[in-house]
Amino acid sequence: MKFRELTLFSGQTFSVPECIQRIDQKRTHGWQLRYGDVPTVFFADGSRDGSGAAEALRLAMEALRQRMQSLPAPTGLKTTTASRKTSDLPVGISGPYERKPHGRHKVTQFSFQVSVPLPQGGSTTRRVYIGTDRTMNAQKIEQALRTAVRIREAAVEQFVQAKNRDKHEQAMALATHPAAAEAGGDTAPVTLPGQAAGTPPGTACSTADSSADRPAPSPPASTRMPAPANP
Repeated sequence: MKFRELTLFSGQTFSVPECIQRIDQKRTHGWQLRYGDVPTVFFADGSRDGSGAAEALRLAMEALRQRMQSLPAPTGLKTTTASRKTSDLPVGISGPYERKPHGRHKVTQFSFQVSVPLPQGGSTTRRVYIGTDRTMNAQKIEQALRTAVRIREAAVEQFVQAKNRDKHEQAMALATHPAAAEAGGDTAPVTLPGQAAGTPPGTACSTADSSADRPAPSPPASTRMPAPANP
């Protein structure tokens, strides 16, 4: 997980994980958690001088860790077919594609194309041969499609497993980060019905630029977490 150094108006500097955004306005100071396709949560400093920022950040990081442990790993993979897709083929499979005769290939060949996500990131494509213009029939098309589906499903399973391992490592990194141990206590998983979700499916953080930490409208009072007590 990526961290960024952030200096507050009070002069304090914090190492802040992605998915947590700083909000500083006239009457609103705190951290906003944006992770997963669930409502965002605001953790108030409980002060106007920034004295409660460290404890509020600790609570936000703990809530982020809990969300990472309980929510599915974001993969970014498409789960529904695009509206512009003209066939009824499953997600990640397209075709049949026609390959005209060239070189030593004397006949037209047909194949499906499978989008294969790679565990290390990115993707590649695989072609599943159907037949030639002389041999292709409904049975061969069905057999090739079943093969393409198996290839896609196996690749997606490996990709999701890799994402889950990465998510687990990120959650462990949060638990051992110095900012997460600066104060005692704990926080329960948060659910705030009625607040707009901050993230589209398939992404970890909100589409808002959490690294910019721009001022944002004050969250409604009903969506705020209790402020930490000042020592």
